[in-house]
Amino acid sequence: MNVDELRSLSRAEATGEFICADRTDEVHVHLQRGRIAWATASSAPFEFACHIRERGRIDHATFRSVVEACWQSRLPLKETLIGWGLVTPSDVEHALTQQVLQALALLQRLRAARCLFLSRPLYLRYNSALTLALSDDLLRRAPVREERVRTPPRRVTLRAADLAAEVTGAAWITLLRNGEIVEATPSEARSKKVPEAFRLLLSEGADLVALRSPSESLLVTTTTYPGTHLYCGLANDALFGQAVTRLSALPQIASLSFQSGTPPASTDREPARPREEGELWTSGSNRSSAYAAIRALVERSHELMAAVVLDVDSQTVSAVGRREGPASFARTAAERRSLLLASPPEHSAATSPIERSAPRRCVVGSDGSWCFGAHVDRESAMTAWLFVTRSTSHGLGWTLLSALLRALRR
Repeated sequence: MNVDELRSLSRAEATGEFICADRTDEVHVHLQRGRIAWATASSAPFEFACHIRERGRIDHATFRSVVEACWQSRLPLKETLIGWGLVTPSDVEHALTQQVLQALALLQRLRAARCLFLSRPLYLRYNSALTLALSDDLLRRAPVREERVRTPPRRVTLRAADLAAEVTGAAWITLLRNGEIVEATPSEARSKKVPEAFRLLLSEGADLVALRSPSESLLVTTTTYPGTHLYCGLANDALFGQAVTRLSALPQIASLSFQSGTPPASTDREPARPREEGELWTSGSNRSSAYAAIRALVERSHELMAAVVLDVDSQTVSAVGRREGPASFARTAAERRSLLLASPPEHSAATSPIERSAPRRCVVGSDGSWCFGAHVDRESAMTAWLFVTRSTSHGLGWTLLSALLRALRR
């Protein structure tokens, strides 16, 4: 069971991030020597913020300033809130407990989930006084309830306003038929144009393309209606990964988010040969620090089909893969997708300091795989790319990408 795996890590006094994800939900638990320092549930992402703002009577602008300061200076949120004199340690304990309870509740509800643990020595820097023991009492308090099985209606409609209501954080949505806008909400969104990099990937067979940039987040996906695409902009404070997951799971959307499959056949002439289970292929330099980082991640994560690091000119530095097929597929696909991170959106929105300093990241769905990519850091022009099976949840994909980026920054 999911909880049993977490208990085992707690008893072993492990330090790191425990991730448990199924097709639509995920739980992240940060452990410090077996104690819970932080936890999040996709079903209740703002639990801590809601409770801490209520206890400390903190307005939205002040709380956002704290979050931005923590992000820019890599400060721990709980300690910073106390250090700024906004809340007391007991306030933090209360808010953390409420968030942990939501995470434990979802953890016990997840079915057919995949669990993963990533060592995080940096978590030892957390204030141990602001952690919680994984006790039987804490588990009993978790508000476990069986979710009713939700089945999509037999007949679904494709209306921009209805879709916008389904996706938390959607600032605007347009529907395009054969490249022409047929509906938009709000009406001013009719002026939005799909960036050329998005159009190119869609023409090459991608069914979902999403980009998180310093200015705004954009997403294009195919729909179940022939010749019709959905183009969406997310608000600057929206949870990008959650919005992408939610939108791609709607019955009107044709990107079958969790289908299984293998990478499409490469057009290159490079011959493929059968490989023994667990055998890896490599490409580029095997002496670079990037090679060591991506090989270690591929070896321990069976969902990973391949990992690629590109230089400033979008040329392969190092690549490692585990799946049967030509290595050139991953290299070529990463190089094509790098256009997303190189080309700025054709329109932008007002930004805050945290958004101006945030590196870009993106996800592309195509036959048999999800591809997650991002700049290695805010200054570097190098990019990192992961290819995972289509059955892999977005939450786990983003987590694996974050783990690779941390390793590459060392």
